Amino acid sequence: GSGKPGAHVTVKKIFVGGIKEDTEEHHLRDYFSEYGKIATIEIITDRQVGKKRGFGFVTFDDHDPVDKIVLHKYHTINGHNAEVRKALSRQEMQDVHSSRSGRGSIFELHYI
Repeated sequence: GSGKPGAHVTVKKIFVGGIKEDTEEHHLRDYFSEYGKIATIEIITDRQVGKKRGFGFVTFDDHDPVDKIVLHKYHTINGHNAEVRKALSRQEMQDVHSSRSGRGSIFELHYI
């Protein structure tokens, strides 16, 4: 394949990591609305302590913005070096992992 897991999958949702606790929904909206029309934004919080966990998801109404955004792995959002990748559903993740499992085994041998 293209070497990037999930590169061929067209998705409308991205994972945004490394945004730290002080990043709010509006920071993500301001930044990513330049790429396309945003459907939903969710910043993940730890329910038990009510603290932001430093990552979130942005869903667009189309997959075009996602394809543009993930060309760059890192984006500066609210002063943080955020890592952005396609957000794959569980089923898509399984498909990606099963196609990649051949590589993983080399890694495990390395640690023995």
